[in-house]
Amino acid sequence: PENHPVLKSERFAAAEAEVKRFLAGTAPEKLYTKDWTSHEWLHFIRTLPENLNREKMQQLDTAFGFTRSGNSELLFAWLMHVVKQEYQPGYAALEQFLVHTGRRKFLTPLYAELLKSENGKARAKVIYKLARPNYHAVSVSTLDDLFKENS
Repeated sequence: PENHPVLKSERFAAAEAEVKRFLAGTAPEKLYTKDWTSHEWLHFIRTLPENLNREKMQQLDTAFGFTRSGNSELLFAWLMHVVKQEYQPGYAALEQFLVHTGRRKFLTPLYAELLKSENGKARAKVIYKLARPNYHAVSVSTLDDLFKENS
């Protein structure tokens, strides 16, 4: 409805501002991220453009260690960029994540993104063959269908 409340988060707005500063050339180390929670970091990663180049990804990864994150939500968001940009330094973490994570909310989007390119498709098939025996039957069903649709 037109009278719905509009929520505004100052902390998310600050994270968005830091993305803009980074894209404008501010070094990651100079960004104001000191007291961020995982929610702000997640918003930061999700706010990054989908066409972020590999050089910018390397800068962020070096400064903040996204590829080594122990937080599944953050790592998933970062790995979506890894796949889209074919950011090779993140491939080992991608494989590790797909092999050891069983949640469809993470698996389906990552495999779907991998299947969009020929290189990604080849990588997805290798990883899925390795990981499939450990996935829950519901995940296997979803992913088998996804692979059939994209074969």
